[in-house]
Amino acid sequence: AGDFHNKSQETKITKETKVAILNRKNIDAKIGFRLLTQIGIATNGLFSLKVIEQYHYNRHFSTGLGIGLDLSSDGGGIPIFLDNRYYLTKRKSTPFVYNSIGHAPISNESGGVGIFKIGLGYRRNYKPNKAWTIDIAYQYADYNMQPPDGAALTFGILF
Repeated sequence: AGDFHNKSQETKITKETKVAILNRKNIDAKIGFRLLTQIGIATNGLFSLKVIEQYHYNRHFSTGLGIGLDLSSDGGGIPIFLDNRYYLTKRKSTPFVYNSIGHAPISNESGGVGIFKIGLGYRRNYKPNKAWTIDIAYQYADYNMQPPDGAALTFGILF
C-alpha cells in the first residue's frame, strides 16, 4: 500500500485554519466578545471611566454589560449599565449609534441614580484585533449635580 498525499487539500486546510484564527482575533469578525474601555468628560463636569464587555451578534450590532466610575465635584457613583451599538458599515472605519441605560447603586444619593446615554460615534481599526472609538452623546446621570444632564465626549479602545 502506498502513501497517498494530496498537496492541494493540505494547502486548503492550512489556509482555512489561518483564516479561522485571524477571524477569532479580528475586530471585524462576525460574532464574538469584545472588551471596550472608555474615558470621558461631560459638559456638567462629570468625568468617567468605563469598561464594557460587548457581544457582537454580527458586524453591525453589539450589546454589552458595563461598569464604570463617574466622578465630579458634586458627587459620583459606580454605574452598571446595558450598552447597545449599531455599526453602520462593515469597513475598518465606521460610524455608529448607541445607547446605554442603567443604574448606579453605589452613589452619593441614597437608593442610587438612573443613568441614560444616547449618542453617535466613530470606530477606526488600527490593528486586526484593536480599534479606537470616539463618540459624542447626550447623557443623564443625577449625581446631585446641577445640571444632571449634558453633552459627553468619550474616547475608547476596543479589543
